[in-house]
Amino acid sequence: MDHPKDEDLILHYYGEGEDALSLEAHLASCEGCREAYAALERDLAAVLEALPVPARGEDYGRRVWQRLSPRLERRRWWEILAPRRLAAFASIAALVVAAFLVGRYAPKPQPAPPETVSEQARLRILLADVGEHLERCQRAVIELVNTNGAVDISTEQAWTEELVAANRLYRRAAEAAGERTMASVLEELERTLVEIANSPPKLTSTDLRELRQRIAEQGILFKLRVFGSQLEAREQASARERARRTS
Repeated sequence: MDHPKDEDLILHYYGEGEDALSLEAHLASCEGCREAYAALERDLAAVLEALPVPARGEDYGRRVWQRLSPRLERRRWWEILAPRRLAAFASIAALVVAAFLVGRYAPKPQPAPPETVSEQARLRILLADVGEHLERCQRAVIELVNTNGAVDISTEQAWTEELVAANRLYRRAAEAAGERTMASVLEELERTLVEIANSPPKLTSTDLRELRQRIAEQGILFKLRVFGSQLEAREQASARERARRTS
């Protein structure tokens, strides 16, 4: 398999990777990726120790899925938000924002903890998770704008509400990290997601056409593609730098 990206390693850390056996085999044979994963494990463990984040209950994903599954008539973009993955994404978003806020707003412990999360490590986690988040949001918006005729979007709205909650956490983390462009893109995305979530659940053809037009005028899909490409480039540069240091 190809070298895993940071978001693949993060999902693997939480037991949410799609092909855990292949990734484990790759880590066993690739020293660079193995060292990168070990560093990521240390960073995420330090985040957890520095600021425990109240987690949603273990049955959170299952409860949301039970509420929505009777209305799911075909497999669409929300496949990636199966019950366990839904809860994991929410927890990861909370951890990312905690990683940035703990060093800025929490009182300094005395003595200092033996292991802290470096600014570089926190930024690395943020880039990977926001990239994954933007991809999920882009799929959701594309699914909606490509729908024709009168439609019931109540299912899409329920998932969109979850995306809004995660988006706000990532925006807070971006602001705390000084990533102003990222925070601006997330703010614009949030307005689009909120509009979808607050629309009538049953849209006529005219309603849907007007919503699609407003989304097009905002240019959010283009912005997500462009910024997503920029994030991927930064991740690749970071991976090359890590590989250079370990070579």
